[in-house]
Amino acid sequence: MSCSSTSRSPGWADLPSEIVVSIAKSLVVAEVIRLRAVCSSWAWALGKSSGLRQNGLYNPFPWILLPNYSLEDADFCTFFSITEDRFYRIPSLKQFTDHRYHLLSSSHHGWLVTIDNVLAPCFLNPLTREMFHLPTLLTIPSRCSIFHSALGASYNKRMFYDQYLRKIILISTPLEERIAVAFCRTHYHGICMLFAGVEDEVWSIGPSLPLDLKCSLDDAKYNEGDDKLYALTSSGDVFVLQFKNHTLEIVSMVCRPIGYEHYHMFLGYISFSHGDLLLVNKYLRSYPSYNNAIKDTAFKIFRLDRVSCWAPVDDLGNEALFIGPNNCFALHDVEERKKNKIFFIHGVPIPKHLCFERK
Repeated sequence: MSCSSTSRSPGWADLPSEIVVSIAKSLVVAEVIRLRAVCSSWAWALGKSSGLRQNGLYNPFPWILLPNYSLEDADFCTFFSITEDRFYRIPSLKQFTDHRYHLLSSSHHGWLVTIDNVLAPCFLNPLTREMFHLPTLLTIPSRCSIFHSALGASYNKRMFYDQYLRKIILISTPLEERIAVAFCRTHYHGICMLFAGVEDEVWSIGPSLPLDLKCSLDDAKYNEGDDKLYALTSSGDVFVLQFKNHTLEIVSMVCRPIGYEHYHMFLGYISFSHGDLLLVNKYLRSYPSYNNAIKDTAFKIFRLDRVSCWAPVDDLGNEALFIGPNNCFALHDVEERKKNKIFFIHGVPIPKHLCFERK
């Protein structure tokens, strides 16, 4: 008696899992999502959403979340890909469409931060559909004097995240620890720093700024290169924080640039370019004769050099800076029409944008 067997030629679905992972490591997250949808064997090799990070598939993708003018009636989110010059619509999450949720800010690697009607922050990634929750901000210790006593019973939660809560940023490395830092404005225009992990039940108070440094927060940015958080004050100083030994510490301070014109009305932003810290000031001017309309008049860029001195930047070269209310980033080797430009992508109706070119 003889037996026969059938054989087939190997196809793309039989590609070894280590090769699939190796290919995916050179792709941005959006492309990895598409790759995982090709067949079940590739999806298995790349794992679930969390597996993207476990396998090191974590390249950032320069997308901008656009305003939703349909409000709760829309069932999608619209993103603009800067490098592709195209729009993407993806099915929305309830954190975008439910009026109980308020989009607060963004963090690195595509994480968005929302806050609900009990002041509980939620980190979510609209592409991978991952999300995790942090304890409600109602657990802030009472000794953290955030609220103005004159508000009394008139205080409400909307006032808190509109006027007092400045930023929440994910700082943990590795990401499985998921530690976040919150910056709040105190009633005397100072800065209160808080931190919490995904398994914590309450927020803990972070370090205090020096007594002679009474100012508010302009911007904050986490740098994966040195695993530190950089925070820019309204006075132009930058303090550097790091999460060590289960607590948040100020590890260094960077003084404002020499001749820093802090008496001007301006907005300050920070970003990183090739590992260097950039400081961007956008100067504003009020026009009383036009109902106190505020116009952008000029901007300055500084780069922190290797000896911790600020150097003026007159040319961005092949780079472009994108400055937004929640996040700022630099793109390298962009197309010719975007080189040596700064794009301010907030406060301007879509699809218009405001662009300054270095001369």
